[in-house]
Amino acid sequence: MIKAIQLIFAGPTTWLSISQARWGVLKVLLVVVFPLLLSSSLVEGYALLHWGETRGEFHRVTMFSQDTILRYELGQIGLWLVLLFGGAKLVQWVSEGFRCLPGYAACFRTVAYGLSPLLLMRFLDAAPGLNTWFSWTLGVGLMVRVLYHGVGMSLEPEQCSGFGLFLMVAISLIILSGVSHAFGGVLLHGKLLF
Repeated sequence: MIKAIQLIFAGPTTWLSISQARWGVLKVLLVVVFPLLLSSSLVEGYALLHWGETRGEFHRVTMFSQDTILRYELGQIGLWLVLLFGGAKLVQWVSEGFRCLPGYAACFRTVAYGLSPLLLMRFLDAAPGLNTWFSWTLGVGLMVRVLYHGVGMSLEPEQCSGFGLFLMVAISLIILSGVSHAFGGVLLHGKLLF
């Protein structure tokens, strides 16, 4: 969780230490992703259980059963894992299009650390009156900022194609995370809500 915050405020130096450490997929998953994913799910689930969710023009509070919240949070964890592993494979394919041949572990590190601001912004979903798409949008902005340095330092593309690779990775992860976030709303409400 500390690395996620450091990436937002001191991106280049943090990415340098991440790229030098060269952690594998399992270590990144267990040390970086799971603590952040589980803690944000617990906070969001607790808030939904005790305060519900405020929606609509008249700020109507919707309360959810414990089973619905449990199903929602487990679904969110599953969606995040699909986003991480699928996003890493997509980043690897996109990188090959730019004649950059990183391994899957480097792509997974880039995606996991790049998406960490989105996981941090899930804590804002605990605020009852805050629209979930606001926290997602804020997280996407921070994600793009973090990826700006991360793609170059972690994937090590050629200098002439680095910015193009960054744009493709950022756009791909924005789309994937948006679809995942929309499916999370389907899990909670049973329908798409924008």
